[in-house]
Amino acid sequence: MIISKVELDKTRFGRRRLLAGVGAALTTAAGAAWFPERASAVCPLPGCYGYDMCPSCYKTQCTSPGCYSGFFGCDSGVQSWRRCVSHNLYSCCDWGLDGFHGTCTLQDNRCICRGYQGSC
Repeated sequence: MIISKVELDKTRFGRRRLLAGVGAALTTAAGAAWFPERASAVCPLPGCYGYDMCPSCYKTQCTSPGCYSGFFGCDSGVQSWRRCVSHNLYSCCDWGLDGFHGTCTLQDNRCICRGYQGSC
């Protein structure tokens, strides 16, 4: 049986729509797998909590001018910690940065840098 293109377009969930949806899902999954840091760089950062992301980071190191390290009252009792989120292991480090104002957490003078460590 041959189905015309017009009839196929009238179906609720045709082959083309299915393939388009599967292609979009696979593209999104591939992007998240290849670039996990960018895919989850949202506010607040998954796995990291307490402060907003620093303006400039290289993995867990704050590269913004004026950044300084230190313990800023986190539950872990140290500046850095690790957390597994959706099978991705991240390291998170708190930093001090005078004059920084977090738009998500509304915390002043503190920020976080996060680095991808691998899968977990």
